[in-house]
Amino acid sequence: MENQSEIAMRALKENLMRSIFRFKKVGVAVPQGESGGELEDLDISPSELFCMKSFSENSLESEKNVCSTDMQNLLYITKPAISRILTSLEEKGYVEREINKRNRRKLTVTLTDKGAETLRRAEKKVDEALSEVIRRFGESETLQFIEIFNRFADIADEVSGKFLQTNHGQLKKS
Repeated sequence: MENQSEIAMRALKENLMRSIFRFKKVGVAVPQGESGGELEDLDISPSELFCMKSFSENSLESEKNVCSTDMQNLLYITKPAISRILTSLEEKGYVEREINKRNRRKLTVTLTDKGAETLRRAEKKVDEALSEVIRRFGESETLQFIEIFNRFADIADEVSGKFLQTNHGQLKKS
């Protein structure tokens, strides 16, 4: 038989999971593209938008280009996931992948004219949505939320890393 403390903890965990899924569904206040919403008419997802913004300053002549590995780290995604995003952006005509003229071992991702225009329009929509969220929530509470959420994410990453190491170790023993 569960005591009040155990029941409360179970309810807290269930509510936390619901909030995490809801937060993911909301798209962190970014108008959604793939599953419907304001970015849909631009044919772009929030991840694609973030990548396009990061690649917007790239040029074939530069040594300081953002590369796909940088994007993996910024978006916390895997190499196959970033590859899918780049392939999708390329198929839509938003980016081009070319060999860097200064370092032929590097591949440079640049925006096409169509990509630059789509980025400009998408950034405007996202900026309007985020401004409205900040206006309603308040600047102070938004800053507190960012700080708390980042702390939560750091702890969750640490815990899940330990969990994966433990489970990986158990799998090796089997």
